[in-house]
Amino acid sequence: CLPILFRLYLNKSAADRARRVYRTRPELAVEMLQVLAKAKKTLRFHVVADSLYGGKSVLRELPANCQLTSRLHLDARLYDAPPARRPGQRGRARKRGERLSSPRRMLEDRAHRVTLELYGRRERVRLSHCVARSEADLARPLRVVAVESLTTEGRLQAFYSTCPEATAQQVLAWYARRWAIEQ
Repeated sequence: CLPILFRLYLNKSAADRARRVYRTRPELAVEMLQVLAKAKKTLRFHVVADSLYGGKSVLRELPANCQLTSRLHLDARLYDAPPARRPGQRGRARKRGERLSSPRRMLEDRAHRVTLELYGRRERVRLSHCVARSEADLARPLRVVAVESLTTEGRLQAFYSTCPEATAQQVLAWYARRWAIEQ
């Protein structure tokens, strides 16, 4: 993690006083990612961000050479890939496939227990994961991971990564590293 770009965030009233167009924090983040990705087209970047920067406004505008790992709402609507068009099929192509279980439901339906090294300590968790698409960007497959800690009061959490080939443990490890950088 290197501090290479920054943008000054102004709230709405400060932007009005400075006679500037108000832009949200996610809009500023996308702008910085696009500048970086365009300047270094041959490099691949992996952004690990909290849920503020993991929403559809960032996911939809993510440059092609950037991957994103972030938190996901426990009740997020997830879908399978749309079915392939059959020859001679009429009407528009489907945008989404079958509806999949939400991350909360994934833990209820199917989960296995694993021990992970997260945040510098061993964590026993119940874990469930799948490849899905979200409403934010139906064209992009995501690795979705739902996790429940067995060592700290059974807290439920969900994460996603735009690297669908990643394992669930990799997604959790990537997100856990973010905390050490923030501290």
